[in-house]
Amino acid sequence: MSCLTAFYVDNGKNLPVWQELPETAFWLLPTAIRLPIIAYVLSYHPLAKRMV
Repeated sequence: MSCLTAFYVDNGKNLPVWQELPETAFWLLPTAIRLPIIAYVLSYHPLAKRMV
């Protein structure tokens, strides 16, 4: 997942939509998008249910 953030930090200024955003968005947006997805997947994982 950190590879995705690294890609946007390095290449964000060259991407059509991302070039209009401030540099902090290159760091924060990938994280803000993936954290809820990770939380959702982990909450429904069979091993996570077994531990509760």
